[in-house]
Parts: sequence; C-alpha cells; structure tokens
Amino acid sequence: MAMNDYRLARGGSEENHLAEFVYPGEDTDVENPSAIAWHYIRVLRRQAWKIVGFVFAVVAGTLLYSFQITPQYEATALLELESLNRMTRLGGDMITYNIRSEAKVIETQLRLINSPDITEAVVRDLGLGRSPLFGYPGDGPPVEPSSLPGLSAVMVPGTYLVGINYRSPSPELCRDVANSVAKAFVQQGYRAKHESAQELQSWLDLRLEELRARSETAQQELLAYEKQNNITRSADRGDLVLDELQRLQEELIATRAERMRKEMTYRTIESGELGDLLILSENSPITALVQRRETLELELSQLSTRYGPNHPSYKQLEARIQQSDGLLARARKQVLEQAAAEYREVTQREAAVQENYLEKKGQADRMSELAVEYGTLRRESDATMALYEQLLKTVNEVGLQNSIDSNGVRLAEAAKLPSVAVYPNVPKYLLMAFLASTLLGMGAAISADYMDRTVRDTAQVEQWLHVPVLANLPRLASGRKPQAYLLPSASDSLSPAQRPQEAYGLIEGFSMLRTSLMLATPGSEWEVMLVTSAVPSEGKSTVSMGLATSIAQQHPGKRVLLIDADLRRPTVHATFSLSNHAGLSSVLEGRAKLSEVAQQIEGLPSLFVIPRGPSTAQPTELLATRMGRILDQAREEYDYVIVDSAPLLASSDSMILSTLVDGVVIVARAGDTSREMVSAAFRHVRRARANIVGLVLNHVRSDAQSTHNYYYSYYGYGRNSEES
Repeated sequence: MAMNDYRLARGGSEENHLAEFVYPGEDTDVENPSAIAWHYIRVLRRQAWKIVGFVFAVVAGTLLYSFQITPQYEATALLELESLNRMTRLGGDMITYNIRSEAKVIETQLRLINSPDITEAVVRDLGLGRSPLFGYPGDGPPVEPSSLPGLSAVMVPGTYLVGINYRSPSPELCRDVANSVAKAFVQQGYRAKHESAQELQSWLDLRLEELRARSETAQQELLAYEKQNNITRSADRGDLVLDELQRLQEELIATRAERMRKEMTYRTIESGELGDLLILSENSPITALVQRRETLELELSQLSTRYGPNHPSYKQLEARIQQSDGLLARARKQVLEQAAAEYREVTQREAAVQENYLEKKGQADRMSELAVEYGTLRRESDATMALYEQLLKTVNEVGLQNSIDSNGVRLAEAAKLPSVAVYPNVPKYLLMAFLASTLLGMGAAISADYMDRTVRDTAQVEQWLHVPVLANLPRLASGRKPQAYLLPSASDSLSPAQRPQEAYGLIEGFSMLRTSLMLATPGSEWEVMLVTSAVPSEGKSTVSMGLATSIAQQHPGKRVLLIDADLRRPTVHATFSLSNHAGLSSVLEGRAKLSEVAQQIEGLPSLFVIPRGPSTAQPTELLATRMGRILDQAREEYDYVIVDSAPLLASSDSMILSTLVDGVVIVARAGDTSREMVSAAFRHVRRARANIVGLVLNHVRSDAQSTHNYYYSYYGYGRNSEES
C-alpha cells in the first residue's frame, strides 16, 4: 500500500500526518469485528492444508478404530404403565385417589427392571448360565450372573411407555433377552399384586373375626343388663313413666291447694265468727237461721218500743229468739264437724298422692341412671355391629376389586430381531470426528496465531499495528543471498531462464518498495531516506542494498548513493565486496572528503556506496554533530541518498539520523520480530518527530501473504515466456 493511500484510508493528509497517524505502542489489539474476522479467515486459509491433514488423520483413525470394534445390536420391548390412580368406595360414592408421586413410581419401576429377581428369572428362562457371553467356560455347572450387562430401561418422553433395551453382539440374544425381561417383569407384577392382595385379605379376615367376637360380646352384655334391671326394649316406656310422674305432680299440687282451702274453712268456722261463717256457709241452713233470727230481733225491737219488755208478745218473741239461737248453735256445730271431716279427708289424700309422687320420682331417677349405662352399652353394641357389617362389606369389595384389577403393567410391544448394528455408529462417529477435528484444528490455528506476537503479513500489520506496509520481501528457500539476484555482477552468471521463481518475487518486492516510496511524497520527491529496524538481524542492510540497486536500475540517469551509517556493525561493504579502509567514519572525523570515500558499483554506474570505514570511538557524537552537513552535501551531489543505520532499539544513532532525513523506513523480519518491538521502534521515531514512511516486511513465507503467490505465478509465467 502506498503511503498516501494509507493516509487517505486513515482520514489524514500529508500536512497533519504526524499528528493523525495512529502509532502503536499502547494496546492496539482492539479493532472492529469485521477486520478481526477477516484476519482469522486469512489465518485459516494460510493453515488450511495443515488443518485438512489433521482432519483427514483423525477421520481415518476413527474409521480404522470403528472397523476394529465388535458390532453391537440392540432390541427394545415396550411396557405400558397404567394409570397410578386408584378407586375406592367412601360411603355410597366411588372416589379416585393417588397418594404416590408419579415420578418416584416410574423411577421405582425402572430400578425394579434391573433387580436380581428379574435377572434370575431371565437367566433361568433362556438358559444364559451356559452362554459363553456370560462367562461360561464350556464345562462344569452353569454360571449364575448377578446382572445382565447391556440391559437398560428408559422412559419414553411424553408417554407412559417404558423401553427395555438390551445390547449384545448377537441379534437373537438381544430380542430374546428384551422379551424375557418384559415377560418376567409383568409376571413379577402379577405375583406381587397377588401376594399383596392375599396379605390384605388375611389382615381383613383377622380384623373381621375380632370385630365379630367384640360384637357378640357387646350383645351379650346388653342382654344381661336388660335382664338384670328388668328393662324392656320399648321406645315409649321412658315416656310413660315421665307422663305418670307429671300427672302425679299436678295432682299433688291440686290436692295440696284443696287441703289448704279446707284447712282455712275449718279454722274460720272454728273461730266462731258469725260473719265469716255466713260467708263460708252461703246457701246453707245457717244462713236461713241467721236471717230468721235477725227478723225476730227486728220484731223484738219494734215490740220493745211499742209495748215494752213486759208485754206478753215481747216475752213470746224473746222465747222464739232463744229457740233460734239454739238451732243456730246446733247448725254451727254440724258445719264445723263437716269441715273437720273434709279437712281430714283432704289431708289424707294429699299424703297418699305425695307418697305416690315420691315413689314415681324415685323410679324415674333410677331409670335415668340405668338409661345412661344402658345407652352406653347399646351404642357400643350398635357401633360394633355397624363396624362389623361395614368391614364385611369391604372385605367382599376388596376381593372383587382384586379379581378384576390389573397389575398396572402390560406388554405394549414385543422386541423384534434387530437387523442393523447400533454400535459402532460409523457415520455418526465419522461426522463427530470430522466436526471435532475441524474445530480443534481451527482452534489450534487461531490459538497459535493469537499466541504468536510476531509480525507476519501485510493484513496483520495494518490491522493490529495500524502501520502501512510498503513491500513484502520473500524468504529465499534456496539458501542464496539476495545480492545473488540483485547485483549485476552476481546475477550475470545466471541467465533469465536459470533464475528461480523466488528471484522474480524478490526483484518485484524491491520494485514495489521503490514505487511505494515514490508515491509516499507525491508533492515533492524525496532525496534522503533512512532504512533501519527495531533489532539486529532484521535484514535492513539487505533492504537498503536492494532499494538502492532497484532505483539505480530503474533510473540509470540518476545518481544514487548508499551510506552505511551503522557505525557499530557494518555489513554494506561485505555485501558489495568493497574495501572498508575509508568510509563514513573517515568523513565524520575529517580525514577524508565525501567524494573520496564513495565507491562506484560495477555494472551499475549510477550507484555509489559509502562503507562505514574504520571504527570510531564516539559514533553517536559524530553523527549528531557532523552527519547533517554530510547529508546536505550528499543532497547536492546525488539524486537519491539511502542511509543504512543501526537498529532503533540497540542505539540512539537512528533517532538522531531520523531528524536529518526526508523519511524513515523500518524493516521487520516476518515471523521473528514481535509486534511489541516494532511498536517500540515506531515510538522512538515518533518521539524524534521524524517522518515515518512505512514498514517493510522481510523474509516473508510464500504462504503467509497471498500477494507473493501472485508474484511467483506472474513471474513464473514471465520466465516461461522468456524461455519460449
């Protein structure tokens, strides 16, 4: 990518490039999701053959392993669990109840299918004790397996069906065992229900006998009590006694009132008061005698007034009054005697009634006392009899219900002979192996990429480090050095037809680097370019040599100068096979002029190289104080100046030189240099406020960048064209 294109993509411009360029250094691993996705897609494409090989190996291994496994068949018999609800009679109504948890009942049934009783019944039914599959040695007594390996029972979801599954290498054995287990389980249910019903019947019979004995005892005690107390079972007997007692009480009250009246009459007559006697003896002879006497007294009073007491009529009338008094006295005596007789009679009658009342009251009290105990005995007798009758009815109903109820389990579908093995499921295993190995291979590739902190390709660098990549220089698989293909003196021995494909990729890589640099400053062409790296052995000197060679070949009329400014570990003179007796250090120390140390390259008359020269004790001070003047002179004498300097993280020489040049190109070795080192190198240049042009990826694998495949394909085609 050209530098100006990268600035436009980042939204910047030439003037504000240093301000808007996103330099790495902090955590720059956060990017938009689509970019991350495309990055991992490229990772998977790059590692595709490794992933495919791994998947093929796993699938092939799974297939071989599946063929070595003994096939297993499986047969299934279905049992239906009937409703867990039960019905019983309460009073005169039938009610439905269920006091057991449905889930627990089903779990219990599943466990019972694997019980030792079922195993024993199946082994006995099918004669499995002599089967080699169950460990029978071939002679001797049959074995007694404690379980049936391969037997399982599962609930069919959403139904009351239980599947009895048996797995074995023999299809016939699978079918026979599944059906035998189902039959044994159903029969065991019938036996268990029959035994339970018998136990219940026995218990009910025992209780019935106890209640019958208690009922007879209660009846006998009740009869003995009635006989002892002369109690007749009549509902009206108690009412008659109470009615008689009520009648006697009313009669006693009436008699007592009459006695009091008779007593008052008697006492009044006995007192002798005539007025009271007249009141009590109204319409009696006494009244007539009293009226007659009063008449005689009136006449006597008149005669006394008219004739006086000595008149014979007076004497005669007085005698008549005396006669009347005698009659009145006799009448009073008779009335008194009558009243006394009546008083005595009433008194006697009252005593008789009271005596009868007290007798009846005592009898009623006694009957009440007897009635309490009698009622208790009778209720106990009736309750015992009712309980006996109800239990007898229940016993009959239980017997009838047990005779018609099922055992709750029935065989819904018998197992059939399996025709296809269920294990191993080769298609399923191959699919699982394919998916698992694919995911594992992709995961391993992505994990390796994530753990790999080195720079590898253009997309990765631009995505994670936000750095424009100027060119990708391929790794030479043949082991040759780059100058063998770049320098005319070395490459002349090889004709174009003899050049390997990697030579064309390398040449094209430097051509792209040259073009990217030309496009990096479209407003004004650069003159001095600094080439450096983060750490040693990144190939910066090779890049400097290749760039200078490419420019010299592209522009024969331009003078190109390559300066080896790495004053500590110079390599340019060795690359070009030049003398190192005089060089840049000589110019810095003032012992030579620039034109005196510049050496022209054979085969490239426009390319000049200044080696480092003798070592110097103060390289940094010399570069800081005198290198600017030397570069100014080089700008006047040469069209393009390329400076090869020391690594940025190894010394401060490159930071000093970055302020004196038009741009800085940083070289990183693909697959070796970490992103953190490249980020640190860019931070160093940024602190110097130098112009960063971009990054060159060196030693790139042919499968790490799709662009190089295009280089190789294209130049391979060109080579064939030349041959033709």
